[in-house]
Amino acid sequence: MSGDGIQNVEATLSTPDGLSCSPSGSQTIGLSDGSGSATFDCTADATGDYTGEVSVSITADESGGTNTYSDTRQAGLDVLSPASLSLTTSVGSTDLDDGETATVDAVVHNSGDTSTSYTVSVADSDGYSYSLASGTASGDIAGGTTTTVTYDITADTGGDYDLTVTTDGGNGQSLSETDTLSVSGSSSNGGDSGSGETTTEATTTTEQDTPESETPTATVNPTATAEPEQPTTATAESTVTDGTAATATMADSVGGTDGESRDEPTAGSGPGFTVLVAVIALLSAAALARQQS
Repeated sequence: MSGDGIQNVEATLSTPDGLSCSPSGSQTIGLSDGSGSATFDCTADATGDYTGEVSVSITADESGGTNTYSDTRQAGLDVLSPASLSLTTSVGSTDLDDGETATVDAVVHNSGDTSTSYTVSVADSDGYSYSLASGTASGDIAGGTTTTVTYDITADTGGDYDLTVTTDGGNGQSLSETDTLSVSGSSSNGGDSGSGETTTEATTTTEQDTPESETPTATVNPTATAEPEQPTTATAESTVTDGTAATATMADSVGGTDGESRDEPTAGSGPGFTVLVAVIALLSAAALARQQS
């Protein structure tokens, strides 16, 4: 405000709900060379565009006179929300073999109206290594925008590990997301598992190497015997010259329980063979006696 012959200058700030200003009420403006200003510190309780809802009224008196001056001006005020970051992660695969590589995407979103800086990092671990694949691990992110940072994760050692991604914002926020990364390798499987697979393969190979024409043989101890329920006897009878009957009896080794003859043994062993020889010898003796008579 400026002017000559002006005194008792006051400024009054009118605000809508959601804004609070200090000092409240009217503020006296001192003039120097006919000019002066007033400052109000305002705090917004809610974001929004308050254009046309803030007004400043000026009143003053004429020096040495009776005239009063007043003026009102509308002021525009756009209250912006502060930067607010969120972090989400997406892992291509959480189950990896030793030496296998997967990707992890770190998505940073600023839902606020104002921009801020950010930094994305991956926690170190002995179970995996990582490298930046795409995106920028640090920079500024404007309000209402999203940025994606992609890392390549390579499994190094078998086991389960926490894969933690963190973002730090210039607005004071620190966020992190953790996924469990399972690595299958020699360290986690152990030697026993490999030994079992080798045994199975060896067994399969052995079966495949056996010639089809060769029949596997089994040796049976020939000492097992079977006894018939009711032994049956066979009788051979002949008459010698003096009229006396000669009788020979043999066991069921040459006959079944039903009286039917069994196959005679072909080897010179076993009780059936011995009894058969005795019968033949007896019959031969009877025949010889008849010839001599």
